[in-house]
Amino acid sequence: MQRRSPYSRNEILFILAAALAAAVLCALGITWYLGRDNRWFRIVSPPNEIATEIVALDRGLNAYVRTQQGNLYLCGGSSWRDVCRKVSPDELPVNKVPAQWLTCGAAPFPQTPAAPGAVIASIEVGRCDGVPTYSKLVILSDGTLWQWRHTFTWADQFAAGTCVILGLGLGVAFGVFIVKLRRYLREPERVR
Repeated sequence: MQRRSPYSRNEILFILAAALAAAVLCALGITWYLGRDNRWFRIVSPPNEIATEIVALDRGLNAYVRTQQGNLYLCGGSSWRDVCRKVSPDELPVNKVPAQWLTCGAAPFPQTPAAPGAVIASIEVGRCDGVPTYSKLVILSDGTLWQWRHTFTWADQFAAGTCVILGLGLGVAFGVFIVKLRRYLREPERVR
């Protein structure tokens, strides 16, 4: 004996459409969320001077820059509290780039978004031991400093897959709720 589904064909189609719509919305949302750091952000620049050269980087990818006036500054960060501080030539690191940011070897540098202006100086670094992380710092023709940084991890794919599966589940739950609500509202009022 074949058991009949408690839902009609149209109701099943509605539930499937709701599940697919929720999965697509979740996939778009997680794609936007994971791609939000794949952009350039402005870092603090020397006050009242124009940076012309990236001299070196520290371990945190803060840039030692030289200005048109020949002064050296250590600049990093993008919040309102960050500042460039003037440094002496003695404070410059021995190596232009710390060894931990040179572990990618001959691996190709990933495609970066278009720079926010005309680039006069740049430096690309990568750390591939463990989770691959790449960064690029640039000085634009107006003397502002910009940075791009991106980490490539398996957790991004796991989060995307999990989000799509949760979207399917939420879509099914939403579809079933709407179908039952519609049935309840169309049902004639019972006489007591």
